Amino acid sequence: MNTTNKQLYEAIFHRKSIRKYDMTPLPELTIADLKKFAGEVTPLDKNIKYEFSFLSTNDVKNPLALNAPHYICLYSENKDNYLMNAGFILQQIDLYLSANDIGSCWYGVAKPSKYITEFKNGLEFVIMLGFGKSNEPLHRKDASEFNRKNMSSIILNLHLFEFINYK
Repeated sequence: MNTTNKQLYEAIFHRKSIRKYDMTPLPELTIADLKKFAGEVTPLDKNIKYEFSFLSTNDVKNPLALNAPHYICLYSENKDNYLMNAGFILQQIDLYLSANDIGSCWYGVAKPSKYITEFKNGLEFVIMLGFGKSNEPLHRKDASEFNRKNMSSIILNLHLFEFINYK
């Protein structure tokens, strides 16, 4: 799958989080193409080392009843802006999946299973993205389907957060 930046950009306007998957594994060629794309993503900060691992459902510990057939885990050096860098990198992969008709969802509380280390080559686990063939509509029809907070609510919450944390 050769995905262009234009296709990634267009995916922004219709992608959505998928929580119901066909648990049939994706074809090996699809996973190989994803790994190739992941190896070519542009980091926000080239000075922060990171790596991926690809896991299956049995390799993931998730307290929520949400399962996907595949997961991509991001491991990173823990230094300034590493979380922003991780999000920037994984969002490119999220858009790639959507552009190629593969569902995905961010798994913030899930972790690699106990027998899979939370560190990889000295890098710590940050977050994972579950993905697979969707069992629900994969894309939004238009922007009206986005459920977003209004800007004044976001700004108010941001100011409250800053006040509480910088007191």
